[in-house]
Amino acid sequence: MWTLAGVGAALAGLFLMFRSLLPWLEARRSGVIRTQGLHPQRVEREVEPERFEALCRGRLSGVWPGAAMFLGGSLFALMQVAAIASVSAQ
Repeated sequence: MWTLAGVGAALAGLFLMFRSLLPWLEARRSGVIRTQGLHPQRVEREVEPERFEALCRGRLSGVWPGAAMFLGGSLFALMQVAAIASVSAQ
């Protein structure tokens, strides 16, 4: 049961990671990033390079909570599987 909690946390972490990582990768490739909010604005690298870089840094820093959640959930699930295996071996 607790193993599924670790797997769920890892999957949620992946979702949070990719939610910020994929728009960052798209912005790096295309040179256009959209702001987050009710009315997203289009910011181009050639027109506003400082704002573009600041928005990209913000997107990239949004990856870390998801990565931490993924690593924590994965570690928790692996510890649960190791505990189950050690109890089953006895």
